[in-house]
Amino acid sequence: MEHYYEHCKKRFRNKSLDNSMSRIGIAGRILENQRKEQELPENGNIEEYTTLTALEYLQDQLLAGEESRQDYRAPTTVNSTMEAIMAFVRYCYRHDWIRKVLPLTKLSVDDVMKGRPVTDEEFEKTLEATPEVVGKQPADSWKFVLQILWESAFRISDLMNFSWDDVRKIHPVWPDRQDLHPTIVIPSTQKNRKNQEIPMLPGLQELLDQVPEKDR
Repeated sequence: MEHYYEHCKKRFRNKSLDNSMSRIGIAGRILENQRKEQELPENGNIEEYTTLTALEYLQDQLLAGEESRQDYRAPTTVNSTMEAIMAFVRYCYRHDWIRKVLPLTKLSVDDVMKGRPVTDEEFEKTLEATPEVVGKQPADSWKFVLQILWESAFRISDLMNFSWDDVRKIHPVWPDRQDLHPTIVIPSTQKNRKNQEIPMLPGLQELLDQVPEKDR
């Protein structure tokens, strides 16, 4: 994995690199959880993770919302995540770490889209236009809100339910050890009261780190 990271670091922009590594990390956790359920040893051979059965299982689990704050991922999101995974698979094949790349069928997407993702350029223009829309005085706080939405993929309702320290709401958890990554805890809305904890996206971590302790 470190070999692939160094390969991508020379070719991707920082944000694209972070997104790609994050998606591969999600895939790794899903497949490792499956191995635990099957009582298989951790860290199997790379070919065990790149069989068609494993890739289709991963695709299904992504669609079902595994390692996500939601119970479901859109097919377009799953397809884009699997594209990052398949790029890694092809890299493994080129280096003779696996014997072949198996064809994986993309999930079908409705022909008529309800919307489309906002591009980086469009988002930057939105930030630039913010002072004209809300006024200069509150512009910085509005920009911060927009950046949180952009970096976290939160819905507006999630953002309104976000807190620094109220465990009854969506909140960040900062680890004591440097080798661990911060996470986001999402309180359960179900009767079993089982909270969900997911890795914090790098862009969101960078934003939250900028907030002084006294303002949190």
